[in-house]
Order: sequence, then C-alpha cells, then structure tokens
Amino acid sequence: MLITKPKNIEDKITKPKMKSQKNVGIELLRIVLMLMVLMLHYCGKGGFLSGGVLTNTVTEIAWLIRAFSMVAVNCFVLITGYFSIKSVCNYKKVFKIWGEVIFYCISIFLIFKIFTNTNISIKQSLIYFFPIMLKTYWFISCYVVLYLFAPYLNACLNNIDKQAFKRLIIILLFINCASSILTGINMTSIDATKGYGILWFVTLYCIAAYIRLYGREQYSTASCFIKYVIISLIIYCSRLVLWKVAGICNLENKINYDVFYYYNSITIAFSSIYLFLFFKNLNIKHCKNIILKIAPLTLAVYIIHEAPLIRNILYKNILHTDLIDSVTKFIWALPVSCCCIFIICCAIEFLRTKIFKLCGYLKDKIMIKNEKY
Repeated sequence: MLITKPKNIEDKITKPKMKSQKNVGIELLRIVLMLMVLMLHYCGKGGFLSGGVLTNTVTEIAWLIRAFSMVAVNCFVLITGYFSIKSVCNYKKVFKIWGEVIFYCISIFLIFKIFTNTNISIKQSLIYFFPIMLKTYWFISCYVVLYLFAPYLNACLNNIDKQAFKRLIIILLFINCASSILTGINMTSIDATKGYGILWFVTLYCIAAYIRLYGREQYSTASCFIKYVIISLIIYCSRLVLWKVAGICNLENKINYDVFYYYNSITIAFSSIYLFLFFKNLNIKHCKNIILKIAPLTLAVYIIHEAPLIRNILYKNILHTDLIDSVTKFIWALPVSCCCIFIICCAIEFLRTKIFKLCGYLKDKIMIKNEKY
C-alpha cells in the first residue's frame, strides 16, 4: 500500500523557516555577559581574589573587574523575564538546554575516562549523568526551575495592576537585599544564598517583566551606561570602606567585605538593570549577522569550561594562573585567556549544531525515502 508523503516532512527540508526579528543589542549583551562570566571565573578560580585588601595590585584589579562583571548572571535572568512575559513558555526550550548539558557532560566524562588517567568514582560520575538534578551547573539548575515556573508567574503578573506589581517588586527586593546584608554581617536571614537561589531569580524575572509591560519611557543609553559604571565603582569602593570600618570598630571577623558584591545586593541589582537597559536600547548598525550567529553559541561556553573535570585543570594546569605574579602579566593574560576559551568553546558548539542538523536532515531524507516504498 502506497503511503502518501506528509507535507510537513518535505517542507522541513525544502522550505527555510522564517527567522523572527531579534533585538541585536540584547544578543550582543549575551556575548558580553559570557565574556564577563569568563573573567569572573578567571579571577576567582584562578586565585586572584584571595589576597588581602590593598596588599596586592593584581588582587585589587581583579576585584575591580569583579565589580563590573557581577551583573552577568542577573542580566541573563533579566533577558529571560523580559522576553518570556509576553510569550508562551515552550517547555521544548528546557529540554533543549537539558539535552545540550547532558551531551557535553557525558562527552567530557567519556573523553577523560578513555584518554586520561583521571580517577573518577561512581559517585563523581553521577554529576555528569544527572547534571541538572545534582546542580553540576548551579545557574542552569536554577534557570530550569525558573522556566518551569514561568507560565504560572506570567498568569499572575499579567493579571495584576501596575501598583500591585510595584508593591510585589518592592517586597521581593526588600526581602532579598535585607537578606544579603544580614548574610554579609553573618546573621541569620530568610535567604542566605547570596542570590544563588530561585527566590532571587524570580525577583529578577518580575523586574524584567515590569520593564516590558510598563517601561514605556525612553531610557537614554548614555545615562544608563554611566549609571552602570558609577554603581560598579561604588561596589568596588564598598569593599575598601567596609574593610576600613571593620578595622576601626574591631569587626574584622564579623563583616564580609564583599557584601555588596552579592548577586542579590541592591548595588548589583541596579547595576544589572542599567546595563540591561543600555543594551536593550542600543542601536547597532554593523556586524548584526555576526552577533546573531555567535549569541546562540554562548551557553555552550559556560557548559564546557565549567564542567568539573575541565574546571579542575583549566586554570592551574592549562592557563597556569599560578605563574602570573605581576600586573603586566595579569593584564595581558586575562583577556587573551578569556577570548581563547570563548572562541574554542563557540567553535565546538558550532560544529556540534552543524553535525546535529546534518543528522536531522539525513534522518528526514531516509524517512521520506522509506515512505515512498
């Protein structure tokens, strides 16, 4: 019996899909944010933040870079909230992210298991096969939970008035920011995650949703960037001020000098919002195609370089951060190392997507051929 060829399969092969219009400024922001994440990890996991206050120039430069880069995670969540509030949340995106994470985790695990002498216990192996559930990547675990909550958040936020929405954001900000301060002075708080938890992600989602629904006024790109820079400098100076105050009041062991560096601190919150608004309203006239091609590859940069087996050897064994003992070496090594990681990981993801698309194309061709017979 001859089976009629379904149109959708042929169309999938022969007809290109219409591309939706994207905000190029936001796509550029994704690239910038991932470079910030790389710099944060280079400074932190490379060991450059461990020095005392004002005792080492390299350490102070690293803390300054950290002050400007701590917005990265917050801005990623703001982007999600901004676009998700007016769209139908498609759980296929969750499965796509989940699949990408599992692909890289298992691939990296097998490569190390087969080609190196790395001893990996059964318990350690589990984090590669269940990366979301076991928080192999804390950000992706929180992001997936947030995305699962998104339809219910949208149902609530789209059906409350502007004043109620404002009150909700004020309450959430108060809880989070108060918690960050209490955690910073080693006191019990409602949320001691420093912004690494779902409560802060929900707060950022609500802020971005409010900007999308009620942010009608035009924001000056210049003023937003200037505010971002000023707040980032305040964040850096806050560490020095707290160190000085702690010394005068004999509170060295009772205050965390980096309390205003927490993701859910009021300073990082506003710094993130202003950087987001700056890129959202940025009018980009050149290199649009390049930006739109690179931006979707950025998640893989995080997944690959933060895989535990790679993270354990990346900074000391490959980048040799322990040998960087001068300002000149640090200023040269940081951008070169971060750019190399970014380019290599993007290239790997580009090849993966091409291979997967080719496999999908061949699968559809085989399906059509079989249906003819």
